[in-house]
Amino acid sequence: MINVSRRPKREAGRCAGSRVDCVMDQWDTSLLIAIAVAALLGLFFALVALFTGGKRTASPPPITPTTPNDVTEPYQTVRHIALPVLVAKRLAFATRGTRSRKILLHNATLDLYPGEVACIVGTNGSGKSTLMKMLALNEKPTSGSLTICGQSTTDMGGSDLDDVRARCIHYLPQDGLGLLGVSPIENITRILKRLDGIEGNQARDIAERSLARTGLPTSYFDKRLADHPFSGGERARIAVACALASARPICLADEILGPLDDVSVDLILTLFRELARDSNTSVAIIVHQLSLEKREAYFDRTLIIGGVDPAQETPGAQRTQQQQRR
Repeated sequence: MINVSRRPKREAGRCAGSRVDCVMDQWDTSLLIAIAVAALLGLFFALVALFTGGKRTASPPPITPTTPNDVTEPYQTVRHIALPVLVAKRLAFATRGTRSRKILLHNATLDLYPGEVACIVGTNGSGKSTLMKMLALNEKPTSGSLTICGQSTTDMGGSDLDDVRARCIHYLPQDGLGLLGVSPIENITRILKRLDGIEGNQARDIAERSLARTGLPTSYFDKRLADHPFSGGERARIAVACALASARPICLADEILGPLDDVSVDLILTLFRELARDSNTSVAIIVHQLSLEKREAYFDRTLIIGGVDPAQETPGAQRTQQQQRR
């Protein structure tokens, strides 16, 4: 009886004499429980990620850089007082492959102002046509922002994008110049009917006057492009006549001067300047191998993609640059 009654007292006495040890034992137990709970939670989330990870969109492949495409101007120019009709900021476009993405254009920043004529130059592969397609809303930028006629098009799609394109932009692509197989007259009258609701004799009168300004023979006005062997220069004239008739706030032309002789180049560039003057249209044209003298005569600004140019640093170009700096 005595032995039985004294055992709890000795245990109680021993615990009371080492209270710190008892507290440490309890703390170690709580720590072990917390670690076990954390481990179980970690295992749970790992299993969730394992079973749901396959449904997530795969991360984009790495980017394969090509050449820099910063848009620069070789010399400082005088800006218009009016707000720009087109504002592009850090536009980029990249193609997606199975293992990598190839950058066709990046960091393209530029403004276009009402009533000015600008030329865009750059080496082959620098991204000139890619830039033009994005400015014309025919290609969605990979990143960056684009504002047309005061409206941000970055997040636009569908009918909203079509509406801005129809109201604000006339685009002359390099491939086919946007022409249909119908006659030159019908190419223009269809545009007038679709965009402005103008048809009948009024539309034909506008079309004939626009074509006559380009020097196209009147006998060609009603010949179908699909049947008649129009030359490259004649097709370019028809495309410019379409731009003159539509008179949108922005006109973008991709390498339209290529098939033209020197006399025709002077005529077409004069017509673009008249379009800018008469309709306050902002005109941007991609040019290739155009002399600095003609650039100075017909263009308000030169935008260079990828650097260098004025025209490939010839002695004449260097003298011109020195004169401009003065």
